[in-house]
Amino acid sequence: MNRILPNWATELRQRYLRGEASIFILHGNVYDAVLSDGRVVTLSEFLGQVLLEQSKQTIAVYNVATGVRFIKREAGLCVDEALLSQDKPRILMALEKMLTDGADSAVILEYAEAISPAGDSNFQSEGDRAAIVTLHRWSFLEGIEKSDNVVILIAENLTELAPKLVANPKIAVVEVPMPDEGERQAAVRIANKELDEKQVAQYAEITAGLKTIQIISILTPAPATDQDPGDRDGFLRIAQRKREILERECFDLVEFVQPEHGFEVVGGMDEVKKDL
Repeated sequence: MNRILPNWATELRQRYLRGEASIFILHGNVYDAVLSDGRVVTLSEFLGQVLLEQSKQTIAVYNVATGVRFIKREAGLCVDEALLSQDKPRILMALEKMLTDGADSAVILEYAEAISPAGDSNFQSEGDRAAIVTLHRWSFLEGIEKSDNVVILIAENLTELAPKLVANPKIAVVEVPMPDEGERQAAVRIANKELDEKQVAQYAEITAGLKTIQIISILTPAPATDQDPGDRDGFLRIAQRKREILERECFDLVEFVQPEHGFEVVGGMDEVKKDL
């Protein structure tokens, strides 16, 4: 079944099929929700259940907090006991064995900056240095490239990831952008199915700059027991929540200044003021 993929996913898929790389770094808006066939999923779920689901028989996800989990596992695959450990180098070596021993496998590394962090190597732990070298070595391993397997690192900020990986020409970097207008409209429809197309367009415009998950959170209707605000009050509420979110994400480096006067001081032009 053909699915409409986000632009960043299409780019990753095309670059992989062209053989540009077997290892990719996804950065940017990576901790947002992804909309797929009317469902709201995480980025890792989208990669494992949509983008890679048909082409890979085994899909493993690893982060340093929860360890290794399988979104999909080939029947009969023997799981190395090292994958159950908490030792980062051992886990990476076990994942390497999985990638080089068989075909049609994928590894997704969440919070890759915690696996291979940036910083002076003299102050890094032995495990961090080993992880950086291991992932850098993977990009040149013929066993991974020839087996048609893929590794995807997820890191919000490239500056937090080891420069040895970011600057590696054998590793492709793909940015996941903030949702565009069409994606915001889709998020608005999921959040509130009672809105008409005009309202969907208006809410998509006013929520520009917000993540998909934030849009859904703000626009999901309140419980029926709450008083239902009018359109104007609803827009004001969304503007206030947007302001709070952006100020918090900018660590108070950006401040929205409330104007001292409103449209009531402007004479005439009633229709223009109404539209604004």
